[in-house]
Amino acid sequence: MRYNEPPKKSVFSYLLPFLIIIVLGIGTFFGVRNYLFSSIVFEPNSEDASVKVTAVIGDRAYMVPWGLEDRRKIREGFSVSKGDVVSTEKGSRVELTLFDGSKVRLNEDTVVHFSRVENKKIFHISLNVLRGEVYIDANEIAHEKSDFIVTSPQMISRADGVIFTIDTFPTEYVRVLEGLLRTSIFHLVNERKEPLTTVTMREGEEVVLDVGTIESLSNGEDYYPRRYDVVNEGDVDEIVRRERGNDEWYLFEGGQEWKEGDESEEHQDEEQEGSEGQEEEELEESDYGNVSIITPHVNALVGSNVLVTGYYDKDRIEKLVVNGKQAVLDVKDEMWEVKITMTSNEKEIEVFSYDMEEKKRLVERRSVKVDDTPPIIPDIIDPDLDENNRAEVSSSSIVIAGRAHSDIAWITVTTDGYPPYRLKKYSPGDDLFYYKASTDIGNFHEGANIYTIQFFDEFGNVSTLTVTLEGAILLNTLGNDSEQEVTLIQ
Repeated sequence: MRYNEPPKKSVFSYLLPFLIIIVLGIGTFFGVRNYLFSSIVFEPNSEDASVKVTAVIGDRAYMVPWGLEDRRKIREGFSVSKGDVVSTEKGSRVELTLFDGSKVRLNEDTVVHFSRVENKKIFHISLNVLRGEVYIDANEIAHEKSDFIVTSPQMISRADGVIFTIDTFPTEYVRVLEGLLRTSIFHLVNERKEPLTTVTMREGEEVVLDVGTIESLSNGEDYYPRRYDVVNEGDVDEIVRRERGNDEWYLFEGGQEWKEGDESEEHQDEEQEGSEGQEEEELEESDYGNVSIITPHVNALVGSNVLVTGYYDKDRIEKLVVNGKQAVLDVKDEMWEVKITMTSNEKEIEVFSYDMEEKKRLVERRSVKVDDTPPIIPDIIDPDLDENNRAEVSSSSIVIAGRAHSDIAWITVTTDGYPPYRLKKYSPGDDLFYYKASTDIGNFHEGANIYTIQFFDEFGNVSTLTVTLEGAILLNTLGNDSEQEVTLIQ
Protein backbone atom coordinates (compact mmCIF):
# COMPACT_ATOMS: atom_id res chain seq x y z
CA MET A 1 0.00 0.00 0.00
CA ARG A 2 1.33 3.45 -0.89
CA TYR A 3 0.82 6.50 1.26
CA ASN A 4 0.76 10.06 -0.02
CA GLU A 5 3.56 12.08 1.58
CA PRO A 6 2.45 15.39 3.11
CA PRO A 7 3.66 18.47 1.20
CA LYS A 8 6.88 20.01 2.49
CA LYS A 9 6.61 23.40 4.17
CA SER A 10 8.62 26.28 2.79
CA VAL A 11 11.06 28.29 4.89
CA PHE A 12 8.72 31.27 4.64
CA SER A 13 5.90 29.35 6.32
CA TYR A 14 8.13 28.78 9.33
CA LEU A 15 9.21 32.44 9.49
CA LEU A 16 5.73 33.88 8.95
CA PRO A 17 4.59 33.69 12.63
CA PHE A 18 7.78 35.44 13.78
CA LEU A 19 7.36 38.18 11.17
CA ILE A 20 3.78 38.75 12.32
CA ILE A 21 4.91 39.02 15.95
CA ILE A 22 7.64 41.55 15.01
CA VAL A 23 5.24 43.70 12.97
CA LEU A 24 2.64 43.66 15.72
CA GLY A 25 5.30 44.61 18.29
CA ILE A 26 6.53 47.59 16.26
CA GLY A 27 2.99 48.75 15.62
CA THR A 28 2.11 48.44 19.29
CA PHE A 29 5.20 50.46 20.31
CA PHE A 30 4.46 53.39 18.04
CA GLY A 31 0.75 53.18 18.76
CA VAL A 32 1.30 53.41 22.50
CA ARG A 33 3.85 56.21 22.01
CA ASN A 34 1.45 58.21 19.86
CA TYR A 35 -1.37 57.59 22.31
CA LEU A 36 0.67 58.78 25.27
CA PHE A 37 1.86 61.92 23.55
CA SER A 38 -1.57 62.74 22.15
CA SER A 39 -3.61 61.89 25.26
CA ILE A 40 -1.62 63.69 27.97
CA VAL A 41 -0.11 67.13 28.34
CA PHE A 42 3.47 67.10 27.04
CA GLU A 43 5.44 67.82 30.21
CA PRO A 44 9.16 68.53 30.64
CA ASN A 45 11.56 65.76 31.54
CA SER A 46 13.97 65.62 34.48
CA GLU A 47 16.15 68.49 35.62
CA ASP A 48 19.23 66.97 34.02
CA ALA A 49 17.88 67.22 30.47
CA SER A 50 20.57 67.96 27.90
CA VAL A 51 18.53 70.63 26.07
CA LYS A 52 15.71 72.59 27.71
CA VAL A 53 13.31 75.29 26.56
CA THR A 54 14.11 78.32 28.74
CA ALA A 55 12.04 81.05 27.07
CA VAL A 56 9.10 81.27 24.66
CA ILE A 57 7.69 84.40 23.05
CA GLY A 58 4.28 84.15 21.41
CA ASP A 59 1.98 81.13 21.24
CA ARG A 60 3.07 79.60 17.93
CA ALA A 61 6.15 77.62 18.96
CA TYR A 62 6.03 73.87 18.37
CA MET A 63 7.89 70.60 18.72
CA VAL A 64 7.63 67.35 16.79
CA PRO A 65 9.04 64.64 19.11
CA TRP A 66 11.11 61.88 17.58
CA GLY A 67 8.97 59.11 16.07
CA LEU A 68 5.81 61.21 15.85
CA GLU A 69 4.25 63.14 13.00
CA ASP A 70 2.03 65.63 14.83
CA ARG A 71 3.49 68.77 16.33
CA ARG A 72 2.73 69.98 19.85
CA LYS A 73 2.90 73.44 21.31
CA ILE A 74 5.81 73.91 23.67
CA ARG A 75 6.36 76.15 26.65
CA GLU A 76 9.15 77.07 29.02
CA GLY A 77 10.55 74.06 30.88
CA PHE A 78 10.11 71.47 28.13
CA SER A 79 13.08 69.26 27.27
CA VAL A 80 14.42 68.51 23.79
CA SER A 81 15.96 65.17 22.88
CA LYS A 82 17.74 63.55 19.96
CA GLY A 83 15.60 63.55 16.84
CA ASP A 84 13.20 66.29 17.98
CA VAL A 85 12.24 69.15 15.67
CA VAL A 86 11.55 72.61 17.11
CA SER A 87 9.81 75.27 15.01
CA THR A 88 8.38 78.76 15.28
CA GLU A 89 5.86 80.66 13.19
CA LYS A 90 5.20 84.35 12.65
CA GLY A 91 5.31 86.28 15.92
CA SER A 92 6.99 83.58 18.02
CA ARG A 93 10.56 82.98 19.16
CA VAL A 94 12.18 80.31 21.34
CA GLU A 95 15.29 80.07 23.50
CA LEU A 96 16.92 76.69 24.19
CA THR A 97 19.67 76.14 26.76
CA LEU A 98 22.14 73.28 26.51
CA PHE A 99 23.49 71.37 29.51
CA ASP A 100 26.72 73.46 29.49
CA GLY A 101 24.88 76.79 29.43
CA SER A 102 25.17 77.40 25.68
CA LYS A 103 22.18 79.25 24.18
CA VAL A 104 20.28 78.57 20.95
CA ARG A 105 17.62 81.13 20.00
CA LEU A 106 15.17 80.69 17.13
CA ASN A 107 13.75 83.69 15.33
CA GLU A 108 10.23 83.54 13.92
CA ASP A 109 9.56 81.28 10.92
CA THR A 110 12.43 78.96 11.86
CA VAL A 111 12.78 75.16 11.95
CA VAL A 112 15.68 73.27 13.58
CA HIS A 113 16.35 69.57 14.04
CA PHE A 114 18.51 68.12 16.83
CA SER A 115 19.97 65.14 15.00
CA ARG A 116 22.39 64.26 17.83
CA VAL A 117 22.28 64.97 21.55
CA GLU A 118 24.78 63.13 23.76
CA ASN A 119 25.65 64.54 27.17
CA LYS A 120 28.49 62.53 28.65
CA LYS A 121 32.13 63.22 29.50
CA ILE A 122 32.59 63.51 25.73
CA PHE A 123 29.48 65.25 24.39
CA HIS A 124 28.12 65.58 20.87
CA ILE A 125 25.51 68.09 19.72
CA SER A 126 24.38 68.28 16.10
CA LEU A 127 21.89 71.01 15.21
CA ASN A 128 20.44 71.25 11.69
CA VAL A 129 19.01 74.63 10.70
CA LEU A 130 16.40 73.55 8.17
CA ARG A 131 14.88 77.00 7.69
CA GLY A 132 15.00 80.45 9.20
CA GLU A 133 17.40 82.33 11.47
CA VAL A 134 19.18 81.01 14.56
CA TYR A 135 21.39 82.72 17.16
CA ILE A 136 23.97 80.56 18.93
CA ASP A 137 26.02 81.51 21.99
CA ALA A 138 28.30 78.49 22.45
CA ASN A 139 30.55 77.99 25.45
CA GLU A 140 34.13 76.86 24.91
CA ILE A 141 34.41 73.09 24.51
CA ALA A 142 36.55 71.64 27.29
CA HIS A 143 37.16 68.14 25.90
CA GLU A 144 38.96 68.02 22.55
CA LYS A 145 36.90 65.03 21.38
CA SER A 146 33.58 66.76 22.09
CA ASP A 147 31.83 68.77 19.40
CA PHE A 148 28.94 71.12 18.78
CA ILE A 149 28.15 71.03 15.05
CA VAL A 150 25.71 73.41 13.39
CA THR A 151 24.58 72.53 9.87
CA SER A 152 22.64 74.67 7.41
CA PRO A 153 21.81 73.81 3.78
CA GLN A 154 25.25 74.80 2.42
CA MET A 155 27.46 75.26 5.48
CA ILE A 156 28.80 73.29 8.44
CA SER A 157 30.20 75.18 11.45
CA ARG A 158 31.88 74.00 14.65
CA ALA A 159 30.61 76.05 17.58
CA ASP A 160 33.39 76.40 20.15
CA GLY A 161 33.39 79.49 22.36
CA VAL A 162 31.76 81.67 19.69
CA ILE A 163 28.59 83.74 19.24
CA PHE A 164 27.11 83.77 15.73
CA THR A 165 23.90 83.80 13.72
CA ILE A 166 22.85 81.70 10.74
CA ASP A 167 20.10 82.60 8.29
CA THR A 168 18.86 80.61 5.30
CA PHE A 169 16.53 83.09 3.58
CA PRO A 170 16.58 84.78 1.17
CA THR A 171 20.34 84.23 0.94
CA GLU A 172 22.16 81.85 3.26
CA TYR A 173 24.73 83.53 5.47
CA VAL A 174 26.63 83.15 8.75
CA ARG A 175 27.70 86.16 10.85
CA VAL A 176 30.14 86.13 13.78
CA LEU A 177 29.25 88.41 16.69
CA GLU A 178 32.05 87.33 19.02
CA GLY A 179 34.87 84.78 18.90
CA LEU A 180 36.34 82.70 16.10
CA LEU A 181 34.33 80.42 13.78
CA ARG A 182 35.49 77.93 11.17
CA THR A 183 32.89 77.12 8.55
CA SER A 184 33.00 74.66 5.66
CA ILE A 185 31.04 75.65 2.56
CA PHE A 186 29.39 73.10 0.27
CA HIS A 187 27.70 73.19 -3.09
CA LEU A 188 24.50 71.21 -3.59
CA VAL A 189 24.69 69.05 -6.72
CA ASN A 190 21.83 66.59 -7.23
CA GLU A 191 21.12 66.55 -3.48
CA ARG A 192 24.78 65.77 -2.80
CA LYS A 193 27.09 68.16 -0.95
CA GLU A 194 30.38 68.87 -2.70
CA PRO A 195 32.98 70.68 -0.54
CA LEU A 196 34.14 74.05 -1.86
CA THR A 197 36.29 75.64 0.85
CA THR A 198 36.70 76.27 4.57
CA VAL A 199 36.86 79.82 5.91
CA THR A 200 37.72 81.29 9.30
CA MET A 201 35.67 84.23 10.54
CA ARG A 202 36.17 86.44 13.57
CA GLU A 203 34.06 89.11 15.20
CA GLY A 204 32.50 91.50 12.70
CA GLU A 205 32.83 89.16 9.69
CA GLU A 206 30.30 87.18 7.69
CA VAL A 207 30.01 84.81 4.74
CA VAL A 208 27.14 85.38 2.29
CA LEU A 209 26.44 82.55 -0.14
CA ASP A 210 24.92 84.48 -3.00
CA VAL A 211 25.12 83.29 -6.60
CA GLY A 212 28.37 85.14 -7.29
CA THR A 213 30.09 83.61 -4.26
CA ILE A 214 29.11 80.06 -5.20
CA GLU A 215 30.27 80.58 -8.79
CA SER A 216 33.67 81.95 -7.74
CA LEU A 217 34.20 79.12 -5.24
CA SER A 218 33.21 76.53 -7.84
CA ASN A 219 35.86 78.02 -10.15
CA GLY A 220 38.52 77.56 -7.48
CA GLU A 221 38.90 81.24 -6.62
CA ASP A 222 39.97 82.33 -3.13
CA TYR A 223 37.26 83.64 -0.85
CA TYR A 224 37.64 85.86 2.21
CA PRO A 225 34.95 86.77 4.75
CA ARG A 226 33.80 90.36 4.62
CA ARG A 227 32.94 92.75 7.41
CA TYR A 228 29.20 93.07 7.84
CA ASP A 229 29.42 96.66 9.08
CA VAL A 230 29.84 97.72 5.43
CA VAL A 231 27.05 95.65 3.85
CA ASN A 232 24.93 98.76 3.29
CA GLU A 233 27.23 100.13 0.62
CA GLY A 234 25.11 98.70 -2.18
CA ASP A 235 26.92 95.41 -2.86
CA VAL A 236 24.15 93.37 -1.19
CA ASP A 237 20.70 92.71 -2.54
CA GLU A 238 18.06 95.09 -1.13
CA ILE A 239 15.94 92.21 0.16
CA VAL A 240 18.91 90.80 2.06
CA ARG A 241 19.69 94.21 3.52
CA ARG A 242 16.11 94.75 4.62
CA GLU A 243 15.82 91.31 6.20
CA ARG A 244 18.98 91.94 8.25
CA GLY A 245 17.98 95.40 9.34
CA ASN A 246 16.99 94.41 12.91
CA ASP A 247 19.16 92.08 14.97
CA GLU A 248 17.41 92.80 18.28
CA TRP A 249 15.37 89.60 18.03
CA TYR A 250 18.13 87.49 19.63
CA LEU A 251 18.60 89.82 22.62
CA PHE A 252 15.35 88.82 24.38
CA GLU A 253 15.52 87.37 27.88
CA GLY A 254 13.03 85.44 29.98
CA GLY A 255 10.28 85.64 27.39
CA GLN A 256 9.92 89.42 27.71
CA GLU A 257 9.24 90.85 24.29
CA TRP A 258 10.22 94.45 23.71
CA LYS A 259 7.53 96.46 21.98
CA GLU A 260 7.73 99.81 20.28
CA GLY A 261 7.19 102.59 22.80
CA ASP A 262 8.16 100.42 25.79
CA GLU A 263 10.21 102.51 28.20
CA SER A 264 11.71 99.50 29.95
CA GLU A 265 14.96 99.69 31.88
CA GLU A 266 16.68 97.72 29.14
CA HIS A 267 15.60 100.20 26.48
CA GLN A 268 16.66 103.12 28.66
CA ASP A 269 20.03 101.47 29.19
CA GLU A 270 20.47 101.24 25.42
CA GLU A 271 19.76 104.95 25.05
CA GLN A 272 22.15 105.74 27.87
CA GLU A 273 24.89 103.66 26.26
CA GLY A 274 24.32 105.54 23.01
CA SER A 275 24.74 108.91 24.71
CA GLU A 276 27.84 107.69 26.50
CA GLY A 277 29.25 106.62 23.16
CA GLN A 278 28.90 110.20 21.90
CA GLU A 279 30.83 111.48 24.90
CA GLU A 280 33.54 108.90 24.41
CA GLU A 281 34.31 110.27 20.97
CA GLU A 282 35.55 113.46 22.66
CA LEU A 283 37.86 111.65 25.10
CA GLU A 284 41.60 111.50 24.62
CA GLU A 285 43.17 108.23 23.51
CA SER A 286 44.87 107.80 26.91
CA ASP A 287 41.49 107.91 28.70
CA TYR A 288 40.61 104.53 27.20
CA GLY A 289 43.76 102.82 28.49
CA ASN A 290 46.80 102.30 26.27
CA VAL A 291 47.25 98.95 24.52
CA SER A 292 50.02 98.05 22.08
CA ILE A 293 51.33 95.03 20.18
CA ILE A 294 55.02 94.11 20.49
CA THR A 295 55.11 90.99 18.34
CA PRO A 296 54.60 90.10 15.59
CA HIS A 297 55.70 93.16 13.63
CA VAL A 298 53.63 94.73 10.87
CA ASN A 299 53.61 92.57 7.71
CA ALA A 300 55.72 89.93 9.51
CA LEU A 301 55.69 86.40 8.12
CA VAL A 302 54.09 84.11 10.71
CA GLY A 303 52.92 80.52 10.88
CA SER A 304 49.57 78.98 11.71
CA ASN A 305 50.31 79.25 15.46
CA VAL A 306 51.12 82.85 16.34
CA LEU A 307 52.26 84.19 19.71
CA VAL A 308 51.02 87.78 20.07
CA THR A 309 52.47 89.92 22.86
CA GLY A 310 52.16 93.53 23.97
CA TYR A 311 51.75 96.11 26.73
CA TYR A 312 48.54 97.35 28.39
CA ASP A 313 47.33 99.81 31.02
CA LYS A 314 46.48 97.67 34.06
CA ASP A 315 44.58 100.52 35.75
CA ARG A 316 42.10 100.87 32.88
CA ILE A 317 42.03 97.57 31.02
CA GLU A 318 40.15 94.60 32.47
CA LYS A 319 40.38 92.15 29.55
CA LEU A 320 41.93 91.81 26.08
CA VAL A 321 40.60 89.59 23.29
CA VAL A 322 42.77 88.86 20.25
CA ASN A 323 41.10 87.29 17.21
CA GLY A 324 38.41 85.85 19.43
CA LYS A 325 40.73 84.46 22.12
CA GLN A 326 41.28 86.03 25.53
CA ALA A 327 44.83 87.12 26.32
CA VAL A 328 46.74 86.34 29.52
CA LEU A 329 47.47 89.53 31.45
CA ASP A 330 50.64 90.00 33.52
CA VAL A 331 49.61 92.64 36.06
CA LYS A 332 53.12 93.05 37.50
CA ASP A 333 54.88 93.92 34.22
CA GLU A 334 51.74 95.24 32.47
CA MET A 335 52.31 92.82 29.58
CA TRP A 336 49.96 90.43 27.84
CA GLU A 337 50.30 87.47 25.53
CA VAL A 338 48.08 85.01 23.70
CA LYS A 339 48.64 82.20 21.21
CA ILE A 340 46.20 82.27 18.30
CA THR A 341 45.70 80.09 15.25
CA MET A 342 45.61 81.66 11.79
CA THR A 343 45.35 80.47 8.20
CA SER A 344 46.67 81.85 4.94
CA ASN A 345 43.22 83.38 4.32
CA GLU A 346 43.60 85.56 7.40
CA LYS A 347 45.53 88.81 7.08
CA GLU A 348 44.92 90.73 10.30
CA ILE A 349 45.42 90.52 14.04
CA GLU A 350 42.69 92.42 15.90
CA VAL A 351 42.89 93.36 19.58
CA PHE A 352 39.75 94.35 21.50
CA SER A 353 39.94 95.83 24.99
CA TYR A 354 37.38 95.76 27.79
CA ASP A 355 37.63 98.40 30.50
CA MET A 356 36.51 98.06 34.12
CA GLU A 357 32.91 98.74 33.08
CA GLU A 358 33.03 96.02 30.38
CA LYS A 359 32.99 98.59 27.57
CA LYS A 360 34.47 97.10 24.45
CA ARG A 361 36.74 98.86 21.96
CA LEU A 362 38.95 97.94 19.00
CA VAL A 363 42.42 99.12 20.03
CA GLU A 364 44.74 97.58 17.44
CA ARG A 365 44.57 96.03 13.99
CA ARG A 366 47.81 94.74 12.50
CA SER A 367 48.34 93.11 9.11
CA VAL A 368 50.59 90.04 8.85
CA LYS A 369 51.49 87.43 6.26
CA VAL A 370 50.55 83.87 7.19
CA ASP A 371 52.39 80.77 6.00
CA ASP A 372 50.29 77.82 7.17
CA THR A 373 51.77 75.26 4.76
CA PRO A 374 53.00 72.24 6.74
CA PRO A 375 56.50 70.88 5.99
CA ILE A 376 57.00 67.95 3.63
CA ILE A 377 56.96 64.60 5.43
CA PRO A 378 60.41 62.98 5.00
CA ASP A 379 60.95 59.48 3.64
CA ILE A 380 61.80 56.74 6.15
CA ILE A 381 64.86 54.84 4.93
CA ASP A 382 65.21 52.41 7.85
CA PRO A 383 63.43 50.14 8.64
CA ASP A 384 61.74 49.14 5.40
CA LEU A 385 58.08 50.13 5.79
CA ASP A 386 55.12 48.86 3.78
CA GLU A 387 52.44 51.06 2.25
CA ASN A 388 50.76 51.36 5.67
CA ASN A 389 54.01 52.54 7.32
CA ARG A 390 54.37 49.22 9.18
CA ALA A 391 57.35 46.89 9.57
CA GLU A 392 58.16 43.67 11.45
CA VAL A 393 61.41 43.59 13.41
CA SER A 394 63.00 40.79 15.42
CA SER A 395 65.58 42.70 17.40
CA SER A 396 65.36 44.26 20.83
CA SER A 397 66.77 47.52 19.43
CA ILE A 398 65.78 49.39 16.29
CA VAL A 399 66.66 52.79 14.80
CA ILE A 400 64.08 54.76 12.84
CA ALA A 401 65.98 56.85 10.32
CA GLY A 402 64.76 59.24 7.64
CA ARG A 403 65.82 61.93 5.19
CA ALA A 404 65.02 65.39 6.53
CA HIS A 405 64.05 68.39 4.41
CA SER A 406 65.58 71.83 4.70
CA ASP A 407 62.39 73.42 6.04
CA ILE A 408 62.24 71.19 9.14
CA ALA A 409 63.28 73.07 12.29
CA TRP A 410 62.77 70.34 14.90
CA ILE A 411 61.32 66.84 15.25
CA THR A 412 59.42 65.17 18.09
CA VAL A 413 58.52 61.50 18.60
CA THR A 414 55.71 60.21 20.81
CA THR A 415 55.11 56.59 21.75
CA ASP A 416 52.55 54.88 23.98
CA GLY A 417 52.74 55.97 27.59
CA TYR A 418 55.46 58.56 27.05
CA PRO A 419 55.31 62.34 26.58
CA PRO A 420 56.65 63.85 23.33
CA TYR A 421 60.44 63.75 22.93
CA ARG A 422 62.43 66.23 20.88
CA LEU A 423 65.33 64.74 18.93
CA LYS A 424 68.52 65.90 20.59
CA LYS A 425 70.97 65.38 17.76
CA TYR A 426 68.90 66.87 14.95
CA SER A 427 69.59 70.44 13.81
CA PRO A 428 67.92 72.40 11.00
CA GLY A 429 69.69 71.64 7.73
CA ASP A 430 70.75 68.08 8.64
CA ASP A 431 70.21 65.55 5.87
CA LEU A 432 69.19 62.71 8.18
CA PHE A 433 67.41 62.21 11.48
CA TYR A 434 67.49 59.21 13.84
CA TYR A 435 65.34 57.87 16.67
CA LYS A 436 66.42 54.89 18.76
CA ALA A 437 63.88 52.43 20.17
CA SER A 438 65.04 49.73 22.56
CA THR A 439 63.75 47.35 25.21
CA ASP A 440 66.46 48.63 27.57
CA ILE A 441 65.18 52.19 27.22
CA GLY A 442 61.59 51.04 27.62
CA ASN A 443 60.16 52.58 24.45
CA PHE A 444 60.03 49.27 22.57
CA HIS A 445 58.29 46.01 23.44
CA GLU A 446 57.01 42.83 21.87
CA GLY A 447 53.91 43.38 19.77
CA ALA A 448 52.71 46.60 18.13
CA ASN A 449 54.75 49.75 18.85
CA ILE A 450 53.22 52.95 17.49
CA TYR A 451 55.46 55.99 17.03
CA THR A 452 53.97 59.38 16.14
CA ILE A 453 56.64 61.52 14.47
CA GLN A 454 55.94 65.24 14.07
CA PHE A 455 57.97 67.58 11.86
CA PHE A 456 57.86 71.32 12.63
CA ASP A 457 59.02 74.21 10.49
CA GLU A 458 60.31 77.52 11.85
CA PHE A 459 56.76 78.92 12.02
CA GLY A 460 55.40 76.05 14.08
CA ASN A 461 53.51 74.41 11.21
CA VAL A 462 53.51 70.67 11.69
CA SER A 463 53.19 67.47 9.67
CA THR A 464 52.62 64.10 11.30
CA LEU A 465 53.73 60.58 10.37
CA THR A 466 52.67 57.44 12.25
CA VAL A 467 55.01 54.43 12.13
CA THR A 468 54.09 50.99 13.52
CA LEU A 469 56.80 48.46 14.37
CA GLU A 470 55.72 44.89 15.12
CA GLY A 471 58.23 43.47 17.62
CA ALA A 472 58.59 39.70 17.12
CA ILE A 473 61.30 37.72 18.95
CA LEU A 474 63.08 40.34 20.99
CA LEU A 475 66.73 39.51 21.67
CA ASN A 476 67.83 41.38 24.78
CA THR A 477 71.40 41.90 23.62
CA LEU A 478 71.86 45.60 24.25
CA GLY A 479 74.47 46.75 26.71
CA ASN A 480 74.01 49.34 29.39
CA ASP A 481 75.85 51.98 27.39
CA SER A 482 72.88 52.65 25.08
CA GLU A 483 71.51 56.16 25.43
CA GLN A 484 68.30 57.67 24.17
CA GLU A 485 69.05 60.27 21.52
CA VAL A 486 66.23 62.55 22.56
CA THR A 487 65.47 65.06 25.26
CA LEU A 488 62.15 65.51 27.00
CA ILE A 489 60.17 68.58 25.98
CA GLN A 490 59.54 70.74 29.00
